[in-house]
Amino acid sequence: MFQWITGVIAAFGYLGIAGLMLAENVFPPIPSELIMPLAGYMAAQGQFSLVWLILAGTAGSVIGAVLWYWIGLKIGLERLVRSHAATGAGSGSLRATSPARNIGSTATAGRRCFSGG
Repeated sequence: MFQWITGVIAAFGYLGIAGLMLAENVFPPIPSELIMPLAGYMAAQGQFSLVWLILAGTAGSVIGAVLWYWIGLKIGLERLVRSHAATGAGSGSLRATSPARNIGSTATAGRRCFSGG
């Protein structure tokens, strides 16, 4: 895995870093804990700009997260709850993460962070 990741980074540069970070989001066996430190080492050696390296890694990671968000949006909450319940896990944990249910807790957390209370 180490050789493959370093080969991709060396061959494709910033695009390779973005692609690997996207793949890390889609295929969990690819660890970002290897990708970014290796790319950071290459930046320390002068092969990459640290700013562009961070932007490429962030872009790849965000694109991967948006891909999963889009898939979830297309599947829909009710279908996702049904398939989750079919595994025997129940639906409570999925319903608890609904964005509408988190608005109050997010507002409370924000108020506590910025008001000191």
